[in-house]
Amino acid sequence: MFPAIYGDRIVWHDDRNGNWDIYMFTLYSNPVDAIEELETLKEYVNDLEASRSTTKNLIKKLDGVISMLDKDEYEKATDKLEDFIDTVEKLKDQGKLSEEQAEDLIKDAETIIKLIENSEG
Repeated sequence: MFPAIYGDRIVWHDDRNGNWDIYMFTLYSNPVDAIEELETLKEYVNDLEASRSTTKNLIKKLDGVISMLDKDEYEKATDKLEDFIDTVEKLKDQGKLSEEQAEDLIKDAETIIKLIENSEG
């Protein structure tokens, strides 16, 4: 009854078990969501028409993010994704990634950062 939405959280109260209790659901609350998105991003990187060293470098960075999430080190995972974004921008500037590839990778990485931030705490 009486739900309220605050950002990515939905809060309501009900008496489903005989007592009035407050419940909350957080959208994207599971770090597994971020890991699944990272695995999808890794597949995209693998399919890029880029040099083997470029794809290997990017996948290594994404594996580092997954490792941090497995350890519940969300801030470090976010930092590693920011580093991934910086690397993508440098690779684009060097002509190793197209504008479109870089935009897709950065957009996906930024989405994953939001998932991670929403799963903290």
